[in-house]
Amino acid sequence: MCTLLSGCTKDNDYTVTTGKGRLNIRLIADGSTQDVATRVEETLPDINDFAISVLKGDEVKYSCDKFSQYSDEVLFPIGQYTLKASYGQLHNEGFNKPCFTGLQEFSIEDQKETNVEVTCYLANVKVSATYTESFKKYFSDYSLKVNSEGNSPIQFAKEETRSCYFKPGKLTLTLNLTKRDRKSTRLNSSHITISYAVICLKK
Repeated sequence: MCTLLSGCTKDNDYTVTTGKGRLNIRLIADGSTQDVATRVEETLPDINDFAISVLKGDEVKYSCDKFSQYSDEVLFPIGQYTLKASYGQLHNEGFNKPCFTGLQEFSIEDQKETNVEVTCYLANVKVSATYTESFKKYFSDYSLKVNSEGNSPIQFAKEETRSCYFKPGKLTLTLNLTKRDRKSTRLNSSHITISYAVICLKK
């Protein structure tokens, strides 16, 4: 194992150039979701900040912490490979913490240049909270708590407009409400109409 650049590793011998080829990589981040309402999307992460790995079977042959560190001068032995690109961690939940992943198979031919394009899609569940004007007029105060199974809840304050990202699976929602007459109530996920108070967006 030798270090090519800061954060990049490769297990091949550079002294031999025959039986090898070069790899050109193009990454695309697709943040599209199955929206139930139109809203402004957050800025997609910079492609240069994505981590990349080149695998042969289950074995990692090359990896880079950041795509910006990748050099297309690297030579790979001929054969079949899989390019994996990723950003963020699926278990790392919170606001502005999306996780993107993408895979693409390719082959390296002797002394040829291979162009590979991989599209990375949102891997976690995107949740945002919106409220109708009628809802806002009826309640003087409101907040939402959401948590995935086994994790602590994350609170959406009254004026929160950002999206929050959770691991896929069962989500528990709790809506705390205060009416204009100052009477408070709490609704759990079994009583909340999702399309009314909360928008759940998945990959």
